[in-house]
Amino acid sequence: MGIAFVIVIFVCIVSGILNVMYHYDLNKIAQQIKEVNEIKQTNERIRTSTHVKAINEVTDGINDLIDLQILERTRHKKAMQSQKEEWANVSHDLRTPLTSLRGYMEVIQKETLDEAARQCYLSVMERKVDDLIERINTFYDVSLIESESIKLEREYIEINSIINDVLLLYFKEIGHKELDIQITETMHKIYIDKQATIRIINNVVINALRFAERYIHIHYEQSGDKLIVTIENDTKEKVTNPARLFERSVMGDSSRQGTHNGLGLYIVKKLMELQDGTAHIEVDDQAFKMKLVFEG
Repeated sequence: MGIAFVIVIFVCIVSGILNVMYHYDLNKIAQQIKEVNEIKQTNERIRTSTHVKAINEVTDGINDLIDLQILERTRHKKAMQSQKEEWANVSHDLRTPLTSLRGYMEVIQKETLDEAARQCYLSVMERKVDDLIERINTFYDVSLIESESIKLEREYIEINSIINDVLLLYFKEIGHKELDIQITETMHKIYIDKQATIRIINNVVINALRFAERYIHIHYEQSGDKLIVTIENDTKEKVTNPARLFERSVMGDSSRQGTHNGLGLYIVKKLMELQDGTAHIEVDDQAFKMKLVFEG
C-alpha cells in the first residue's frame, strides 16, 4: 500500500506540473496571438520554448496560418499597386487622344481656315477617333477575359479568309509603308470562334505593321491535328525576352512612345488559350515571328 500510495502521489505531482506547464505555454501563446492581432501588417510569429509535442504542433499550425496571411498580404499589396498603375495607363491612353481631338476641334472652328485644311484636320480627327475606339475595345476585351465572362462559339471556319479580311482593313497602311506581303495560298479549316480569332489576327497584324520595315509574310504548316500560322515581319527592335511581350503592359522598349499599350499580345495569348491553342514568339536575324498554334 505504501509503494502504491507513493506512486499515486508522484503521478499527481507530475500531472500537476505538466498542467501548470500547459497553462503557462498556452497563456504565453495566447498573449503573443493578442499582440500579433493588435499590430497591423506585422511579420511576427508565435515563439515557444516548450518541449511538449502537442504545444509545438499547435504553435506550428498557427505560424503556418500567419505565413499564409503574410503571403496573401504581399500579393494584395502587389495587386493594388498593379491596379493603380493599370488605371494610370488607362487614363493616359484615353486622355491623350481626347486632348488631341479637342485641339483639332478648336483649329477647325477658326473662320480663317480654308476648306482643304479643314478636310485635312477632319481626316486626322477620324483616325484619332478610330484609335480611341480601338483602345476602348482593347480594355473591354481585357475586362471580359479576366472576369471570365467571355463566351466562345466555335465552328469550322477557313482561317485564310479571316486573315485576308483583316489585311484588307489595313490596305492603306500597307501601301504607305510599301510592305511586301506574301501569303501561302493553301486553304485550312479549323475549329475556332470567329470573333475571337478576328481579334487575335487583328492584334498580331497591328503589331507587325507597327514594326515592319520591308515585309510581312504569312504561311501555314500542318502538324498532325494542329495548324501553325506564322506571321513574320522584319524589325529593328531589340527583343531580349520574347515571352514577356505577352505580359500585360510590357513593350519591347520601355522608352518607345506611340499608341502601343502593351495589351494587344496579352489578349492574343489569352484568346488562343481559350480555344485550346497557344501563341509564342521567335526572334532571329531581325525577323519577328508570331506562331499561332490552333487545334484542328
